[in-house]
Amino acid sequence: MTDADLAAVPRLGVTLTYATKALTAAREKLGGREPKTFEVLQQFVLPLTAERRCSLVEQLWAQFDARIKAADAAKKKLEKKANPVGEASVFVSHSWGSPFASLVGALEDYLKSHQQPAYAVYFWVDCFSINQHAAAVSTLDSAHWSRLFGEAIRSMGAVCLVATPWESPTALGRCWCLFELMSALSGGDGGDGGDGGGASPPPRRMLTNTPGGGAAHGVELTLGMPARERAAFRSAVESPGGLQRIADVYAAVDMQQASASVEADRQMIFGLVSSGVGFDALNAKIRGHLLGKLLSHAAAGGVDEAVASLLDRGASAVVRSHLVHPPLRPGGAQGARSAGLAAKAAGARPAPSVGAAARKPTHAVYPEGDTCADALSHAARAGRTSVATLLLRQPAVRTGVDIADGHGARPLHFACARGDLALVGALLDAGASIAVGDAQGRLPLALLPPSCDAPVAQLLATLDRLPEAVRAEAAKAAA
Repeated sequence: MTDADLAAVPRLGVTLTYATKALTAAREKLGGREPKTFEVLQQFVLPLTAERRCSLVEQLWAQFDARIKAADAAKKKLEKKANPVGEASVFVSHSWGSPFASLVGALEDYLKSHQQPAYAVYFWVDCFSINQHAAAVSTLDSAHWSRLFGEAIRSMGAVCLVATPWESPTALGRCWCLFELMSALSGGDGGDGGDGGGASPPPRRMLTNTPGGGAAHGVELTLGMPARERAAFRSAVESPGGLQRIADVYAAVDMQQASASVEADRQMIFGLVSSGVGFDALNAKIRGHLLGKLLSHAAAGGVDEAVASLLDRGASAVVRSHLVHPPLRPGGAQGARSAGLAAKAAGARPAPSVGAAARKPTHAVYPEGDTCADALSHAARAGRTSVATLLLRQPAVRTGVDIADGHGARPLHFACARGDLALVGALLDAGASIAVGDAQGRLPLALLPPSCDAPVAQLLATLDRLPEAVRAEAAKAAA
């Protein structure tokens, strides 16, 4: 066993189902006691891989590959649902000293918020994906691992941080976890701070310890927690005092105060930060992102004071968060005049989906469900006009006023569906486009109730960015 065994690590992960199996097996070996993550390694991973002395995912891969060949030989279909290993798409950031049940619960939370079944996502967890037999005797320094983890985050494009306990996550005080946060927020480059089965197994891509050129931006960061903790977290953020307490914890994150099990790791990470973005800028970036997660909750709840306070503390208003919204029903029967004006501005006909069924007041324009969006979209969807207006004072929010949620809808769609003239006007003033449809092809103004036609036409008549012919027709409609 040499360091060469760790020069490249397979980009393979396991399903939630398999992680749950590991938890159950470790519990049994510990007589029913809840294992820490390092104990799952000791009680489950190392014994299971002792003969081959490889990583757990490599052993599972070999077994799956053998099953694939056997199925092909027998001309049977091997369902993907039965495969515990595959190409990882989510990097899991966690503390080895925390209960492994918290990690499993965080994976469940991730799948629920992303509306994915347990077999559909493969999670890259270091104790499963790295050869722990080789790691135990390795002489590779921490810089090797920092580059490897940065490459993993860059290539996967998604990080699930195990944020437990919810009131003060252990991971936010650990050097490696903050390094992984730094890597996620800089697109995978941790040094500069700068979302069918059976034919064959997925490609066996490898992760190396070499810097990967330009980072792939847009890494999604999700804070995952078990169901009970998620419920307690939501209850807390719905009260001003609870939200304030969580904000205090997020605002106190400080890389220089973080700990590591190995002092050399801590010094290496500190060196990367010092030679790169610097501690103050790094702390501000991490705090701003975490506070931005809270901002979405405050925005959807319509708590103006909390939104203002979070913005004053440096919360990023463009951070995307998963929140569950009730169905959005129209403010009245939807008219055709605004739809026609919108279609002319877009150079197209009104979307066919705006028909008789869509005009019924009881029809849900946007159904109940989890929505991934920034604070402005959450505020608009929830009908929080004053909060949305407050957010629109932020230059970054105005720049991203047309950013769609996970279903292709934009803030202007929500404001129009609600018949919220004040917010429609504020969004148009901020530069929101009337010519971009949602996932069903519906233009925002096509969702307006007839009572809003004339006032909105007045607004359109004054928008210099619209073609003169459209403004003229809007003025005629408003008369």
